Amino acid sequence: MKNSEKKLLFIELFMILLFLINIFFLQANNYIISIALIIMFFISVFILGYEEDRHRFKKDGILLSIIFSVVYEILIYLSGLYVGFLRSSYSLSLFGLIQNIIPFILIAVTSEILRYEFITKGDRKRSLFILTLLLFVLIDTSVNMFTYNLNSGREVVEMLCLVFIPSISKNILLTYWMKKFGVLANIIYLAIQSIISFLVPIIPDFNKYLQAIIAVVYPIIIYFITKRILKDTKNDDVEKNKKVKTISYIFLMIFIVIIVALTSGIFKYYFLTVGSGSMRNELQVGDVIIVKKLNENEFDEIEVGTILVFKIENKVVVHRVIEIEKGNDYISIHTKGDNNKDRDNWVVKKENIIGLTKHKIPLIGLPSVWLYRVVEGRELQ
Repeated sequence: MKNSEKKLLFIELFMILLFLINIFFLQANNYIISIALIIMFFISVFILGYEEDRHRFKKDGILLSIIFSVVYEILIYLSGLYVGFLRSSYSLSLFGLIQNIIPFILIAVTSEILRYEFITKGDRKRSLFILTLLLFVLIDTSVNMFTYNLNSGREVVEMLCLVFIPSISKNILLTYWMKKFGVLANIIYLAIQSIISFLVPIIPDFNKYLQAIIAVVYPIIIYFITKRILKDTKNDDVEKNKKVKTISYIFLMIFIVIIVALTSGIFKYYFLTVGSGSMRNELQVGDVIIVKKLNENEFDEIEVGTILVFKIENKVVVHRVIEIEKGNDYISIHTKGDNNKDRDNWVVKKENIIGLTKHKIPLIGLPSVWLYRVVEGRELQ
């Protein structure tokens, strides 16, 4: 073993011991973990030196990381159309976003730069490669274990299933990508997933073990797709570029189809953009609401105070229910916009009802509102 490899072995064993102590005893918060990673990076650079990232497939890796991370988030939230959504526990206030996002971004950046350092110096030794993989699984576990009590056997099993095992899968992919694409592809992949989870105020309401299975399987799928793209392309950049572009176009088409499906109303749940200010301050122009469509057996869910989605006078309206009249075979609903002085001058019948507003995603629909106004030359109603 070379002298540089011995130094790397010592650093990795020290860090593995450090993060094992943290997992079982210290359980430091993410700010402390990020600071520790920064310190270890500078120590490793001082001992081992640092090589500039000159991967030939860097741009292709960045493109693939963006595509795969966005597709993953779409698949996760698309599942909510079948199982419903829950409100995220993360704060959407400016202070809350800063408090949540900054440590995860710091950890993503520093850990991936460290991964690059270790892979560059030790990828020729299988033992060092395995140690590197183990180290980053332990880092990932340290970052995501703050909700688990290791004194409870049930929670230990839960942590292994939901954090440790999915982390192995993710780090196999990230370690392979580091060898092929360099630092930026990994950082972008991790950053998109972290930021979206903090910014979107809803999460799909499905079994957490199913989510863990997805978290295990998806990186493995990406791994084999990436290997397929890069196979036999060392001396054939033209063919490789064609494959990358083909994959990109396929995922772009999937993205477009999903967006169309989410807004077309073909599912039980679908997305709708708020186009007027009649429901301020509850709903702002540009907010995207998730609408649960109702059938005749579900009209009992409508109560005074419910935000109802209905179609009347060839317009889709999102207003609050202020009065309900029910009979054996009829329902008459009076509505009003929160920001309007008077109640609406119509009565909503069964045939007008589309569904209920379940959740909102603030302001992400503004581009579609602006585009509509430019094309139509008028305000949305």
